[in-house]
Amino acid sequence: MVLLQPNLLFALKKIKVPLSEDGVPQSVIREISALKAIERADHPNITKLIDVCHGLVNEQELYIHVIFEKCDWDLYDFLQRIPVDMSDVQIRHMAKQVLFNN
Repeated sequence: MVLLQPNLLFALKKIKVPLSEDGVPQSVIREISALKAIERADHPNITKLIDVCHGLVNEQELYIHVIFEKCDWDLYDFLQRIPVDMSDVQIRHMAKQVLFNN
């Protein structure tokens, strides 16, 4: 359980998961595991994972709520605004920021 300060905004990803005889699909388990591994890296250029919650909708469906810190923009919008004529130097610099935390 995460104790939150008042007036903080968070982003919520709501995933509707169909349940089978095997339970939760492996793809969902892998995604959550990857998010938790990224969280442990504590990278300043990656949105922080706050918590993961779940609840049954019925016997055949489950909702998983993934809670992140809120950003002022999203990756899709950011990528749409990148100039098409970006130089190789700029591209390398951005890639290094994401990959190597510098």
